Amino acid sequence: MNLRLRVELTADLRQNWLVIVACLMCPWALQLLTHLLPFIYPQIIDEYGWSREQTTFIASLRYVFGALGALLVGYLSARISPWVLLIVCAVITGLAQLWFLTLGSIEEYYLIGVLQGICGPGGYTAVMIVLARYFVKSLGTVTGIVLIGASGCSIIAPLAITFTMEAWGWRWSVASMTLMIWFVVLPLLIMAARSRVIPATESAVSTAIVSSNDFVSPLDGQESRTSLFRRVFRSRDFMLIAISISLASMADAGFRHHQVLILRDLGITASTVAIVVSSIGAAGIVTRVLAGALLDRFSCKGLGMLYVFEALASVLALVLFLPAAIPLYVILRSFSHAAITLDQSVMARHIFGTNSLGQVIGIFAAIGSFWSAAGPWLMGLIFDTFGSYHYAFILFTILPVLGATLAWMTRPHYWLSQKGAAQNAA
Repeated sequence: MNLRLRVELTADLRQNWLVIVACLMCPWALQLLTHLLPFIYPQIIDEYGWSREQTTFIASLRYVFGALGALLVGYLSARISPWVLLIVCAVITGLAQLWFLTLGSIEEYYLIGVLQGICGPGGYTAVMIVLARYFVKSLGTVTGIVLIGASGCSIIAPLAITFTMEAWGWRWSVASMTLMIWFVVLPLLIMAARSRVIPATESAVSTAIVSSNDFVSPLDGQESRTSLFRRVFRSRDFMLIAISISLASMADAGFRHHQVLILRDLGITASTVAIVVSSIGAAGIVTRVLAGALLDRFSCKGLGMLYVFEALASVLALVLFLPAAIPLYVILRSFSHAAITLDQSVMARHIFGTNSLGQVIGIFAAIGSFWSAAGPWLMGLIFDTFGSYHYAFILFTILPVLGATLAWMTRPHYWLSQKGAAQNAA
């Protein structure tokens, strides 16, 4: 990280530290169940007799309705404070998680997935909008720092659910995890929403790119914003990056929801599986910051590099029976998931700037969430059909490679303009 970026990052951290702390803890409300589900799938299969495809379909529902939640929050963010939207989403996710205490049918099980889907990715979209409004040139790095909270959640949650299930059973274990929501996350969000931290202001060039070649000057008024919004989604670069995010998100979601079952199929004990999955989260403390810095430095090219790591992780899944393959798999999976958590908000700003930013982030989040739904379902279907994950591993190697190719073809117009302005100023 060069001197200029370090100075900007230091200023952002000093001015808006409460925003960062509040957003840092949000994964404990918005993404907690995502980390818990893979560990309760075996218990649910044993108790209810559902197939892997049926059991993991809750993840697909979560992602499908996550697309709706992301779109809804992106749309409402122009009218309602994203802090309010974030608090509402956190409350609903907590209540949905408590529903597991009385779960009695597969319909209720899927309805929990629907509620978590709308409010999980919806709340995550609100977090990204908050960060994009408060931080300018250090957005990628700050987002990586904030997502350390997700890493912390992914480290502690697998270990906590594994060991508490032995004492309390899977239902009470899942319910007990909501204590973080009621006593930590919500108070921090309310404090940040009521504080007088100041959103970052743009330089004189606060613009968006809406074609592959032209730099468009700032547009004022509702009509011009609507026109800009439409032109953005007709652009070549929007199509390229949207397809790229979709392919990578599908592969990532498939592995996230099946990796516990994959490791258990290798004969690895439940406690060791929890340690492996937690290690991915632990590595994420470093890799999310590094990935954010990589995006700040190289933008779309950097995203393509991270997607290649995702493909390599899929290749390694074929040889996870080798002990030496597991540590490298942990590192690559950590980098590849960091890409999925950062790509939507950072690419929205790098390519299209700040005009209609909330809507653009919402659209990207919806696209990523919608196609993520296919990952867990498709991986479960392939296993139930062939009795093995090998064909899924091959497919999920090809998808990120295609995503990386499309990312390399995308031009980050706004990022290039900011880079050029900084060079001219120097």
